[in-house]
Amino acid sequence: MKKTNLTFETIEVDVEFMNALQAPVFIKNRDGIYTYCNEAFLQFLDLPENRVLGHTAYDIAPVALAKSYTAADKALFDSCENQTYQSVVQQTSGLSKVVFTKAILKDPSNKTSGFIGTVRPVVLSTDITASTKNNLTQREAEVLNLLMTGESIKRIAVALVLSRYTVSDHLKSIYRKLDVHSKNEAMYKALGNNHLSFEDNRKWA
Repeated sequence: MKKTNLTFETIEVDVEFMNALQAPVFIKNRDGIYTYCNEAFLQFLDLPENRVLGHTAYDIAPVALAKSYTAADKALFDSCENQTYQSVVQQTSGLSKVVFTKAILKDPSNKTSGFIGTVRPVVLSTDITASTKNNLTQREAEVLNLLMTGESIKRIAVALVLSRYTVSDHLKSIYRKLDVHSKNEAMYKALGNNHLSFEDNRKWA
């Protein structure tokens, strides 16, 4: 993909323009801190500006999602190329599938200083394949919810008063029913089929 030659000076000139955009736009520095976002981004997350600017993904998203965002940011900085990928965001109404698009920003000395990104929702398909029609049991749904919030198998076992072996068996059953092979795949598939019911655990204090 083509490299982008944007600078913070260029972005500053266009801040008023970006505030007028309907598309959510945000800027992060090398430390993963949000240094700018437009009104559309705040509305998309349903968060006030002071809960976003100066904070990282770990302050506004569930741990599991924040980890995936941080990993994607690192890959962007390592490659210095435009990045587009599907992910999930936590909104007050629940989890939503989205597409992130990001481009590197350069400082006056041409060193990477951060990136600018946009996010747009993905329209979920209403088609469900035969392999995913089986519903999860209540216990499996509880295990999946805890797993997606970043809990380890050990902590899930403690929370649900189960053995780690039982939790592992539930995970195998979840993967089999959803026809997936990883935690992220399970999250996407479960979201599309309404198996997940995340609590909004963003930090408000």
